[in-house]
Amino acid sequence: MLALAMATAVAGLMDALALTRYGVFVANQSGNLIHVGMGLAGHDPLWPASAASIGAFGVGAGIASRVRRVRGPDPAVVEFGLALAALILWAVVDAALDRGVPGAPGPRAVLAAAGAFFMGCFGGLFVRTAGIATTITYHSGTVMKTGERLVAWMTGSGQARRKASQGAALGLLGLAGYVSGAFLGTLSSNRPMLTFALVLLVLVALMLTLRSLRRRR
Repeated sequence: MLALAMATAVAGLMDALALTRYGVFVANQSGNLIHVGMGLAGHDPLWPASAASIGAFGVGAGIASRVRRVRGPDPAVVEFGLALAALILWAVVDAALDRGVPGAPGPRAVLAAAGAFFMGCFGGLFVRTAGIATTITYHSGTVMKTGERLVAWMTGSGQARRKASQGAALGLLGLAGYVSGAFLGTLSSNRPMLTFALVLLVLVALMLTLRSLRRRR
């Protein structure tokens, strides 16, 4: 539950930071697909940055998926290392380009790609959180599953009702984490380096927490 709350908060925080600074998402790729469609229709000049975000997110998620299959070192540690490196790269690019030049699509596309690559790596690491299949970067599915479980809890009985209540609680926790992260990301959008430092600490705390739990098992 701690991992679910922290991971979804990171996703919400980074999406809000990117949306306020670059005008595009780095985690919610459904939103970026809408931007691309609007851009192709001539109604969104930032659509190249959205397209760059989609591509970089896919690459990051693909690399994270491959890392999970590598034999040798603990894959979780390697994945966390990949996510940390991607976060630091994004922070460096953000500092160097400072939101990009207004009206110039190139810098914004680079910034969006750097952020989405990190979120792809991080999202690939947390394809499953709290023992349930859930992505931390896209929550229409989470809302749907949570609604299903709430109805099952209200109408069910016995063991089925208990399982539904647990699933609903996890879904609500994930949604609350994403919203809380978005709230903090919006407030800290003018201090991006502070945000990057906070997320770096969260990633380290997550890695240490999960490694400790795995040792106990």
